[in-house]
Amino acid sequence: MNRDHVDRFCSRVCAHVRFSPDHAAITAELTAHLEDHAAALEARGFPSDVAVQQAVDAMGDPKEIGKELDKSHSPFLGWFQIWFRAAVWTLLLLSILTAAYSLLHRPPPSASPPRRRRSGFRRTGAFPRWRESWSPRRCTRGRTTASPWSA
Repeated sequence: MNRDHVDRFCSRVCAHVRFSPDHAAITAELTAHLEDHAAALEARGFPSDVAVQQAVDAMGDPKEIGKELDKSHSPFLGWFQIWFRAAVWTLLLLSILTAAYSLLHRPPPSASPPRRRRSGFRRTGAFPRWRESWSPRRCTRGRTTASPWSA
């Protein structure tokens, strides 16, 4: 099969598609269609070169095909998909490394866990122990004499 016509046609189609990472997939798809059409024409009795040329001619204008393929192969969506896959793989790798690090750096099972200090008012000393020191006789609020209401 004469690949020269097919390659030229595919390169002219891909010239109109802006997202270059899809050029290989587009070329493979167009080549498969052209080879199938050329094989069908060869089965009818056409020579190989004529069958390939007629298959390329039957595909139509490469500029129109390229413009239509450019609509479906958007550069924005293509690059978004590539960056999203990279971010997912990076996060997956980081989570695997974090899990491996935490598994490898555990304390041995024979070691006792560290004691936890209970937090509270009595331990911190932020407030006086008023329950132990409070009495009604001491509640004078700075007055040394008895109140006029006390009898």
